[in-house]
Amino acid sequence: MGQVDLRRSPGSRANIAGNGDPVAKSIQDQAIEHSVNRQVEMPSQSSYEVVTKVANAFKAKGGILLTDARVEELKKSPAGVLTSLVAEGKHQTTTVNFKSLVLAAGGWGAKDFKEHKTDIPYYVPMTSTGDYFGFAKGMNLVTRNLDWYKVYPHGLEVEPGIAKLTTYSTKEASDMGAIFVNRAGKRVVNESLSYTHFRDAIANEKDKICFVLMDQRIWDRYYELMLKYGFTAEEVQGFFANDGKKSPVLVKGDLATVAQKAGIDYGSLKETFDHYQEYAKAGRDLEFGRDAKFLHELEGDTYYVIEQKLRFCTTMGGYEATKDMQLLDNDFKPVANFYAAGELVGGANGKDSMPSMMNSWSYASGFVAGTAAADNANNYAVDVVTSASHAPAPKPEATSGASH
Repeated sequence: MGQVDLRRSPGSRANIAGNGDPVAKSIQDQAIEHSVNRQVEMPSQSSYEVVTKVANAFKAKGGILLTDARVEELKKSPAGVLTSLVAEGKHQTTTVNFKSLVLAAGGWGAKDFKEHKTDIPYYVPMTSTGDYFGFAKGMNLVTRNLDWYKVYPHGLEVEPGIAKLTTYSTKEASDMGAIFVNRAGKRVVNESLSYTHFRDAIANEKDKICFVLMDQRIWDRYYELMLKYGFTAEEVQGFFANDGKKSPVLVKGDLATVAQKAGIDYGSLKETFDHYQEYAKAGRDLEFGRDAKFLHELEGDTYYVIEQKLRFCTTMGGYEATKDMQLLDNDFKPVANFYAAGELVGGANGKDSMPSMMNSWSYASGFVAGTAAADNANNYAVDVVTSASHAPAPKPEATSGASH
């Protein structure tokens, strides 16, 4: 996404969405917050595939993509109306004149990470730099909740401040019977609940770290999913070689050994382990009420402990916009010719979002913003006598992603 086949290429990818594996499909299509299937995974399991297909579709419709063109400035007419932008590249300066501009430049998580505005580990992409806060500064745009992030659990801090996700591995492990404990060796959450409960459990810990405890059977599946979602065999082996001495903590051994290596109170962990085994055998979790179908006894005498930290990438705040995705200035008046879509627009998902819904927001807001920008560019004229609307045929013009 069982036995681990170490002969596989560490970077190999499989078509999970259509391979007939019901477990893998349930991981991708279902989160506990979803009443219907809402998540769709590309065959390559990569967002690069989405971007490439959308770009190709855009070009097939006559769109022009400009590279080597970083926007540096927005320009206004003498009347103060937005009319053009200036983009700089290594080899050229590009000026684009437009009737409508849609700003869809992602979030600014990497910017806040680099400026140490949060201690939550950051995971991809380093392109979320919020450059528009600079080049759009003169537009006097109103913002909201710029310190709100979408925070997930299931993070491995692979280098200081940088995390990789283990969501697929950890969810599968939880379904198979793994337990979620803190450094004191106590269970801290009902492992059959949604991601937000795991997130809050980690956030409530003084050191902001919890651990997944699993047996060999669960680890085999966990490891297989790690290889499928962003890790290599060499990387994972390197983590184990650290022997728990630094993050990320991945340790293996009997219960006393993994507790000692991970810095977990063994006496308390042993008590937690014994109680859980009793709950699993009885099919009833007396402590947290975990769903019986996820209560499975841990087997054997070899166990694995994997660190779990918080991680963030998506920013939840941003610019204010109308229902037509037209940007607002600090007086909450629409800015002529200026629209926005996606992550940089604040408030659509509140302070949190369901899994996969930020993508949905990007698509929906992009459609609305594009439609409104096109209508604005067409400049529908109203016949005063008949009140009939008519639009002149659009003129073909080269753009750099700006709407016409």
